[in-house]
Amino acid sequence: MVRQRCDVWLLTEVKSDLEFDTYELHLTKDWMVEAQRKRWAGILSREPLCKLADPHPASALARVGDLHFCSSILPWRSSGGKPPWDGANTAERTLAALNSLLQHLPHTGLIWGGDWNHAFSGPEGAGSLAGRKHIRDVVTKLQLKVPTEELPHHLPGLLTIDHIAVGKGIDVISAEPIVASADGRRLSDHNMYVVEIR
Repeated sequence: MVRQRCDVWLLTEVKSDLEFDTYELHLTKDWMVEAQRKRWAGILSREPLCKLADPHPASALARVGDLHFCSSILPWRSSGGKPPWDGANTAERTLAALNSLLQHLPHTGLIWGGDWNHAFSGPEGAGSLAGRKHIRDVVTKLQLKVPTEELPHHLPGLLTIDHIAVGKGIDVISAEPIVASADGRRLSDHNMYVVEIR
């Protein structure tokens, strides 16, 4: 993470005792797994951030300068219907979470990302095709574009389920996957995705 020199990180499944030199941290209020001291999502910023109320229990929201940043986990196929998820299946649970986000996220000056658990095209392994459509609809309503949508998943033949969306008026310089590894082994079953914008 240090080598990427990012100004802001959108994090998911975050240990509550995370410390990252020279960055401010904001975490969701609710636990993802309290026994592991793991919060649903978080935001790290090199610049001072203003912590805002969670727009959904599995999403963190903060303002940095003139931009709002939101980091979200969205439902996955085996997430079940227990809180914070509402609905009988993945598509319904995804729609319910998105409706909560739509009520609270600003429609301008927003960068939204995280583990959305849905690819934007191709085979769907973690989410649902109906859930994918619901996410696409919300991206359109929020006037965003998703520079990560064609980036690879770490599994061959699949596209990423982790995304970063930015306003349509923002210039995207690059978007790339980064494999976090140490001693020749992966540190996560997800890649990191770094988007550079102007």
